[in-house]
Amino acid sequence: MAAACDVRHVREGVELLRLVIELAEVDVEKWRDDLLYNPRNIRNAVRNVADALALLEERGWMTLSQLVTAVVGGPVKGSWWSHPKGKLIFHIANEVERTGDVLVAKLGKVVFMHRTLWPAFLRLVTDPAWRRDAARKLSPAARRLLADVDKAGTLRLDGDKDARAELERSGLVLSTSEHTDKGHHAAVLATWGSWAKADVAAAAGALDRPAAETRLRAAGLAWE
Repeated sequence: MAAACDVRHVREGVELLRLVIELAEVDVEKWRDDLLYNPRNIRNAVRNVADALALLEERGWMTLSQLVTAVVGGPVKGSWWSHPKGKLIFHIANEVERTGDVLVAKLGKVVFMHRTLWPAFLRLVTDPAWRRDAARKLSPAARRLLADVDKAGTLRLDGDKDARAELERSGLVLSTSEHTDKGHHAAVLATWGSWAKADVAAAAGALDRPAAETRLRAAGLAWE
């Protein structure tokens, strides 16, 4: 309860000062993140799965590094696996995905996205014009890999790391990973259409592209 109150108080302070910050031409989203995750302002905002879900619903999305910071109460130097709270971080990261309310995907970085953003996100990344523009920016190897994913629907691969990383950053495919029989992780690339359930697809279809982009920009999630 205390952690939730801390988050709410920080959010209220941000909203009260938003106009002042905008007039000063400061990067509001960066300033908001700095305040929210500064250990001097909030410590251990996430102590369990419920806290993580509450924070994700509030923000819409977080990177893995932001989640780690929220659990620890400050930036972690080096690998979070070796941190005393490493097991807790691993547990929370896995359990929030299992709730069904959070999508975990690689969009350049590992991102946790709450279902409140799914319709707007799906509307954008499946928009034909947006996809054409994004695909034009890809290297030939990444375009070939994209074509393979579009044809297969879901594609598992171990190689093509550079092309895969390029596709992940573009947002054109859903990138996750799974354990193999050999005990290591394999990348799984899928089309967004193969991931989306009917209710999410319907909600996305009810949005036009400008509305979707406005929703994503408000959450600080956008592509150049």
